Amino acid sequence: MSPLQISVPHFLFDLRDPVPCSSRPHLFHPSDDNSRINDQSQQSKIARARALCARCPVSTECRDWARKSGECGTWGGETDAERNASGYPCQAHGTEAQRRRFKSSRNKS
Repeated sequence: MSPLQISVPHFLFDLRDPVPCSSRPHLFHPSDDNSRINDQSQQSKIARARALCARCPVSTECRDWARKSGECGTWGGETDAERNASGYPCQAHGTEAQRRRFKSSRNKS
């Protein structure tokens, strides 16, 4: 398996204050099991992510970046399904399990 590549949106580098999502990144990524996407806990996760996006100063830039780069998860308050319906499909960069393994390997370094 190739290493997971994580890109950071360019507009985040110039911010003076942390964005709301930085404290709860787990809310913004899809579940490994896409069949559970409509269950109550997933909907709650999306609602909490959207609440953080609603108070973010770069929410629009974030959504636009996710559309252009084919990101998965909730970006700028918009989910994969909403981007897909708008003609911006998710181009998966890895599953949640891959992201966890990547984070774990980085923490061991």
